[in-house]
Amino acid sequence: MRIIGLFLVVFVSLLAVACGGGGSPPEETPSGPTAAPTPTATRTTSSSSATIVEITISDTGLLPQTLEIVAGKPYKFRLVNTSTKSRTLVIRRWEVVLTAAPGEKQDTGTITDSEANAEATCHEQSRGSRPEFQCTIKIVPAK
Repeated sequence: MRIIGLFLVVFVSLLAVACGGGGSPPEETPSGPTAAPTPTATRTTSSSSATIVEITISDTGLLPQTLEIVAGKPYKFRLVNTSTKSRTLVIRRWEVVLTAAPGEKQDTGTITDSEANAEATCHEQSRGSRPEFQCTIKIVPAK
């Protein structure tokens, strides 16, 4: 019994350390020929010039499943929930977690990404392993 209690204390402690922290480690700047480009996504509060991109979630999936945005231009993502339950959209590239109640819409802040020819994946939080609840956002170069 004591071993189980010790195991639970260690497990909960490790879980708290892994999930907690609240901050990011300092960024390191890679150098040399093998350094990969780092996405430069920014969020701003000004949305007057942002293009709104709607992603609809229903009981059967996400639409559209593929969309394009232009690198360097400001966008806001709008989740439109036509489902019968509250749903959450996740876009990890920009740390977006957007929840909308049934029949409601929710917007992100303004997002700008300067890395052309890149992709962001998105999914519905609880059913994201199913292809119909996944989407791809392609970041294309400005013309």
